[in-house]
Amino acid sequence: MGELASWLTLMSVKGLGERSIKLLIQKIGDPVSVLDADEETLRAVVGPVKARAVKERRGVDESKIRAVEMRVREEGIGFLTLTDPNYPGNLRSIPDPPPVVFYMGELRNTPLVGVVGPRRPSLGTLSLVEGLVAYVLRSGYGTVSGGAPGVDIRVHMATVERSGYTLCVLGSGILKAGRHLLRLVERSNAVLLSELTPDAQATRYTFPRRNRIIAALSELLIVPEAGQKSGSLITAGYAFRYGKKIYAYIGENNSRWEGCRRLVSEGKALPFSDPREVFGEVERDHLLELLRRPRTFEEIREFLKLPPERLMDALTRLEIEGKVRREGPFYTAC
Repeated sequence: MGELASWLTLMSVKGLGERSIKLLIQKIGDPVSVLDADEETLRAVVGPVKARAVKERRGVDESKIRAVEMRVREEGIGFLTLTDPNYPGNLRSIPDPPPVVFYMGELRNTPLVGVVGPRRPSLGTLSLVEGLVAYVLRSGYGTVSGGAPGVDIRVHMATVERSGYTLCVLGSGILKAGRHLLRLVERSNAVLLSELTPDAQATRYTFPRRNRIIAALSELLIVPEAGQKSGSLITAGYAFRYGKKIYAYIGENNSRWEGCRRLVSEGKALPFSDPREVFGEVERDHLLELLRRPRTFEEIREFLKLPPERLMDALTRLEIEGKVRREGPFYTAC
């Protein structure tokens, strides 16, 4: 049994969810070892009902697994498994990570900022997104969003228009993505990613589930607009549980931003009125992390890719605040 087939077999076992699979892999090892384990060993990890389901391969359809393997191979779709060293660490760390993620495009190890919002945003929000993306890329990050019409697709398009890297997390299988998203991957630095097998259709359940992936992959999350029942609030809820920093924009005093107001009032998000407020703080955090050991001005500039005058301004402010000190040519965090 090949690597992908063994993972798909484990994922197909009826009643065995992502949490149980993660636990089995942690305690027993790779999926082949889990599938070959005796029932007593399995029972000690996931209990008798799930242990019996694994031993009986309950719900497993081998013909469907072979069909998925063939589609992945024929379409040149990449995949990463939970035990792969290239699997994103911040995704692996959540309680219910996807055992396998499928992708199309060139995955990079670039830190990502999540930007999510409604399908029918205001014109002002779309303009704000353009500014946010510019600051995201200038600060050394890529973007991650969900590929939906409105804010999400504007995030992806604004990123590739500036030659940046963007990751689109789908609520369907990759081969069910819209043609505009598939074309985006073909001609740019975009990647499509999904926990669903390539031909899987989206359902009303798969979109909320994919939001946990966006939240996990984001170093921080920005919500430029969200109504009271916005799906962006689901993403923000996951991000809050994962300990991510969240920023919410509150525009006009109407229902379009009711969700953003709620995030701020509940203490889940910090309000902002200008992208510079978000990325000034992000740069400071990034800079202080970098200066845990002494570095020269040129080293810092090379790492952060910031204009010299902007970097000097940030260092000077941190020196005045007593958070950074200078010793000869070196800067270091206090």
